Amino acid sequence: MQNGKRFFSLVVLVLLIVLAFFMFQSLSKNSANKGVYNKDVNPVESINNTEGESTLSYKDALSEYEDRRIELNTACGAIPDSITVSNNESVMIDNRASEDRVIKVGELMNIKAYSFKIIKISSETVPTVWSVDCYKTPAVAKIIIQ
Repeated sequence: MQNGKRFFSLVVLVLLIVLAFFMFQSLSKNSANKGVYNKDVNPVESINNTEGESTLSYKDALSEYEDRRIELNTACGAIPDSITVSNNESVMIDNRASEDRVIKVGELMNIKAYSFKIIKISSETVPTVWSVDCYKTPAVAKIIIQ
């Protein structure tokens, strides 16, 4: 009888280990896919970031885009977390992290460490709200277009 209890306990232990393994695998796959965007989706809205890294100095950009700037810190926190702009207006996305960031504002773009991009945002329908995603963190800020 003692051997039967040990065998049963061993079987339960093995099943728990296998279950834990598959749960861990599932969680790992879900977190690996978080923040991956479909580049083939063409939203009605458009974005123009063909300017790439701006030719403005950082100081001049801070002055010019003072009320149309979203700063992303090292943890992808956004300051402020919401701005309101007019349709077809440019905004500054400011990466204050020590590493390059993949940002999504309508489309994916890379912003180098301690750099910024000036992007022009337009929408066929206003008012509308766009999310700003930072790396794997969705909706760290919103841009309200009026």
